[in-house]
Amino acid sequence: MTALITGCSLFGQSRSSLDGNRLVRPDRPVDSPSGDSTASVEYGPIENNVKTWVPVIRDKNGNEVFRDVYDSYAPYSTLYVTWLSSRPAELWVYSGDVGEFAISAQPDGTWTKRTEPAPQEITALHP
Repeated sequence: MTALITGCSLFGQSRSSLDGNRLVRPDRPVDSPSGDSTASVEYGPIENNVKTWVPVIRDKNGNEVFRDVYDSYAPYSTLYVTWLSSRPAELWVYSGDVGEFAISAQPDGTWTKRTEPAPQEITALHP
């Protein structure tokens, strides 16, 4: 029984470690797969005594190109903010209480947010 518990613990640690490297947190911005942009999370308004998170994207010069001004996300619910590895300019917000959103660069250089079901790569991050 001890070996089984230890094995599960080790598996969980390696998965958490791997997934943790890609997740954007308030204290940890993450570069896009292309290296052209950086996603960060800033604290937003307090809701239900919890600081919410607001995703922000900056270009490689540090200029803000996107800020989610319509939604803030509560971290007490399931919440992931991460780049999609197969699309170098697409950030995903997976929120258990608000929904699933892709934020992507458009040909004209603007960034837009859209609601759609998260791809398997993103939903697989959920424990």
